[in-house]
Amino acid sequence: MATEKPSIKEYLDEENRVIFACPDCNKKKAVRIPPQSSNQPSPLLRCRCDCGHPFSVTLERRKHPRKRVNLSGTYMSLLRDQHGPVQVLDISRAGVLLEFAVPSILEKGNLIFLEFQLDDQKRSLIHREVEICSVNGKRMGGTFTSEDHQDQLRLYLEEHGLVSKKESRVLTDELDTDSECVGRPWDELLSIFS
Repeated sequence: MATEKPSIKEYLDEENRVIFACPDCNKKKAVRIPPQSSNQPSPLLRCRCDCGHPFSVTLERRKHPRKRVNLSGTYMSLLRDQHGPVQVLDISRAGVLLEFAVPSILEKGNLIFLEFQLDDQKRSLIHREVEICSVNGKRMGGTFTSEDHQDQLRLYLEEHGLVSKKESRVLTDELDTDSECVGRPWDELLSIFS
């Protein structure tokens, strides 16, 4: 009788679909998870392959792990001529969850400039361009327009296990640009609204 292999982890796409492979014979299977299961944080599928081997699949809904935080910051939207205070509620290598102090006119697809202070020992100030990808009242999800973090944010992500050592080496090797060459300074952008 076959023994069950340890659980494998796979990520769901935006439409609750997943493709996984049998750990013994590598036969692939595509599955769509019913909507009623979509509110579970990590649903577990118990599977038995056609080859007879049982295994389980842990479904993850995010491509990158996230850390809950409560970081103060400010944002600015050049397109919408809007700026103000914002709280960063969680962070990952790919993006942030933001809560705005007042209702915002921002929409999915809008770009904002985000400045926030990390809760590390140096209280590092981070500047990023973020694209709004989801809107739920005062809360909005945003993705960094670049995941090539070459500053204190990369160290912060490493320290909190949000970037693996392998990913960190790739991030370090891929980007070799002078940070002064990337966009206009934050103070110059803020002066537009003064």
